[in-house]
Amino acid sequence: MFEQLGSPSQTVSDQLLQVLIEAGVTQVFGVIGDALNAFAQAIERSDTIEWVGVRHEGNGSYAAFAQAELSGNLAVCAGTVGPGALHLINGLYNAKRERCPVLAITGQVPVPQLGVCQA
Repeated sequence: MFEQLGSPSQTVSDQLLQVLIEAGVTQVFGVIGDALNAFAQAIERSDTIEWVGVRHEGNGSYAAFAQAELSGNLAVCAGTVGPGALHLINGLYNAKRERCPVLAITGQVPVPQLGVCQA
């Protein structure tokens, strides 16, 4: 059912990037954060996809929504962990309401670190 992507030495970010390229994605709108560094570095190595930096994740989701609405093609936005991911919601909701193909990619901290800073 699933075909093998790339070589065993490829990272998850490299494989995700390959899938996005095959889907025709040319830009990713987002804010770089620690949890997205590997993905941003994979994009930096790519000649096909461009990282479009925005000042707020909400702007990234609205930019992806506008691109998808105008082109009819899949558009991608990215936000880092926690509030960064939450800030994508408004643009994603608009994309859902207008039935526009938008993919949101968010980072996550390693599982062993979840809840470590709780008082």
